[in-house]
Amino acid sequence: MCNDYTLDWILGAAIALHLAGAGAVVDRVPLASIARLIRWCAGISFATYLFHEPLLHLCAAFLPREYGMTAMGITAVTIAAIGPVVERTKRPWRDCLDIAVRTLADRRVAFFGAPIRRPFTTKI
Repeated sequence: MCNDYTLDWILGAAIALHLAGAGAVVDRVPLASIARLIRWCAGISFATYLFHEPLLHLCAAFLPREYGMTAMGITAVTIAAIGPVVERTKRPWRDCLDIAVRTLADRRVAFFGAPIRRPFTTKI
């Protein structure tokens, strides 16, 4: 029986081998021919991070268990469709959240009379 650390070491070794192999073949692969695809995939990576799990759970709630590949396909197509939109609207959402956090912080200072302290931070 493997403990958690054994699997972590195996995964770490696999990633290290992958990176070493990628470094060895990068000069032989014509990356310019797939640069557009790489940029597109990078453009939807944030949407993938945000939505893959909720979409898979939604599919699991409505599809029978044997339709797992269908659920993955639905998730991939949905993320491919909404990914560019999410990427374009990422900055406005961040700006709105920054304003909301600053407003809440100002209200806390006004109510409690002290600035917000961040717990678990250390000064070096």
